[in-house]
Amino acid sequence: MSPNPLQISQLGSEKLIPDDTDLIPIQQADGITRRISKANLLANYAPIEEASSGSQIIHIQHTASSGGGSGGKQSTQWTPRPLNTINIDQTGEVILSSNTITLPPGTYICDAIGQFYDCGLLKTRLQDVTNGLTLGRGYFTYTNWGNLMYLIPLKAVFTLTGITNIQFQYFQAGGTYDGASNMGVGWGYPGVPEVYADVLLTKVG
Repeated sequence: MSPNPLQISQLGSEKLIPDDTDLIPIQQADGITRRISKANLLANYAPIEEASSGSQIIHIQHTASSGGGSGGKQSTQWTPRPLNTINIDQTGEVILSSNTITLPPGTYICDAIGQFYDCGLLKTRLQDVTNGLTLGRGYFTYTNWGNLMYLIPLKAVFTLTGITNIQFQYFQAGGTYDGASNMGVGWGYPGVPEVYADVLLTKVG
């Protein structure tokens, strides 16, 4: 059975490079099918490993040893979410200290998420603490519904013009606090670390 032809609006001129006999059928917009070698088809495309997107990944977490507590709360004020582990820093410039992330200038896409347990009314934000600016806001959530743990996401796109300190912050009111697991309840499986929060930053400019 012949493979389904690839449809394209315009094929253009075919290069004649007789070094690849693995021909691929390509159907043009007018319905005519032509065949072109794999080498010729890929000649105008840079390999993925050679393409430079210019983006750099930064991955930060709040982790603990198996069964380790996640921490308590600060009532009715914006409070930095615990963060203690840099997994990836492709910029080589990120600093993590006292739950504060220091970033170099640039444009970033942020995808963050954190666990919360029995914290009452809850809101999250990504805060530029150097300049007193809010870079992004998470969803408002009510976290008192039974013995449930909540994963609250936050997404943002922002530009920093200089070296800047940011925090993944939360604000809560109400709730029944145990002071040990309000930032997430540990699994406690032997040898498996706990992960209570993730902050993934992609520096795109």
